Amino acid sequence: MISTQKCCEKLRILAIANKKGGDGKTTTAINLGTSLASIGEHDLIIDSDPQDNASLGLGVTVPNLVVISETSDLISFEAEYLLKKNRAFRLHDAINELMDIQQNLDQQAPFSNILIDCLSSLSLLTLNALVATHAVIVSLQCRFFALKGLSKFNYITKQTRGALNPNLEIQGVMLTMYDKRTSLCKEV
Repeated sequence: MISTQKCCEKLRILAIANKKGGDGKTTTAINLGTSLASIGEHDLIIDSDPQDNASLGLGVTVPNLVVISETSDLISFEAEYLLKKNRAFRLHDAINELMDIQQNLDQQAPFSNILIDCLSSLSLLTLNALVATHAVIVSLQCRFFALKGLSKFNYITKQTRGALNPNLEIQGVMLTMYDKRTSLCKEV
């Protein structure tokens, strides 16, 4: 778990995750990041998906918002770190290092929020995000199959909490692609 004492008192690290693709994780990360930046918070979005969609989706410079992506390194991450010790803590350690560098340069906390846009799969990159974060926001389509997958993702979160990040919690579920005209969306 990242020490809020070490980084800063108000830093929130949130992963936007789900194991299903096309459920609005990237859109949620971009919109949440820009919304928080618009009220004066300093935010960092970490695009942990090799497809680089958060970086592409933002497309413009927004004051108080920084996006980090490095697709060439992420593509080989799984193979490179699969057998290494502490492989699940690479992002955790990198965030701590970044916070240390920034605090030494600025003498203040550089970010209020770090949002991690996760992959659709339960990969080593997603595990790194779950280990590095304080909480998860699950983006969930208002669809039957997406709802079924929520229980599986909840199980994975509990397993990660038990083994690697004792403070990990699901902060909430962000319903996406809601269509008020359908009874299924209302039921979900």
